[in-house]
Amino acid sequence: RGMREASLVAFTLLSQGAVGAFWVLIVVRYWAAQRLGWPRAEAWTFPVLLGLLAVMAAALAASFLHLGRSFRAWRALSNLRTSRLSREVLLAALFLVAAGITAPLRFAPPGSSFWMGAADGVAALLGAALLWCMVRACQQRTVPAWDTWNTAAAFSTAAPLLGTLGVALGLAFSPAPEDVAGDALGYLALGALGFQLAGTGFSFKWLMDLSEGPAEAQAAAERVLDDRRAALIARLALTGFSTLGCATVLFWTAGAVGGILVAFAAGALSEILGRFLFYEARARAGE
Repeated sequence: RGMREASLVAFTLLSQGAVGAFWVLIVVRYWAAQRLGWPRAEAWTFPVLLGLLAVMAAALAASFLHLGRSFRAWRALSNLRTSRLSREVLLAALFLVAAGITAPLRFAPPGSSFWMGAADGVAALLGAALLWCMVRACQQRTVPAWDTWNTAAAFSTAAPLLGTLGVALGLAFSPAPEDVAGDALGYLALGALGFQLAGTGFSFKWLMDLSEGPAEAQAAAERVLDDRRAALIARLALTGFSTLGCATVLFWTAGAVGGILVAFAAGALSEILGRFLFYEARARAGE
């Protein structure tokens, strides 16, 4: 059970981070193009695109490990009508293919901007569909701790948070043309800070709702607050370090790279702990 839960955490967080990074990268590319022109903006951001494709491929591999017998992973796509996991795997694969198609279009000859924009749009929509499918899979009536709007809110903040931090990390180590890196990292740190605060607020609201919910939900809240208190405290501490890293980028230009490293590492670990706590709160009605 522990291995399957770990693979599920890996699949959801890696895929959400990749989707969020793709969305953020579209915005960053457009912003950079206004200052540098499209060719130079594409060259600067292209390594980040390759990185998020690798992360998405790792997410798909983790989804296969979640199955009881990974050598039968191909059968996951045979139950699209009845299996939520099958739909998630299909959408994850489609997003990976669509995002991969955008890579060669980055250096297409002038006049092909329509096709590049269309490919970006299709991949972004597939990513949104994947995240929506994940949210719907978690909002189960038989799991009172998950059957809440906070589930959707938590998933909605995890994707842009990890995506923003991931793009910032990639750009921090990419040779920046002229003086755009500082501004870009500052904007990304500010965005990550906002998503971090929102995610923390949703997590607290989720625990408060559980404490006031039905018996199964209250039992889940007790499990998190009592049995897993150390993990909860560790998550809050990591969130604080991530927030501090983002603040460092905003107020100390010379420490931007170090701040991004701290913000990404602490933020990613915080989300991993949060996702484990989320699955720990699973308590089916009637059990």
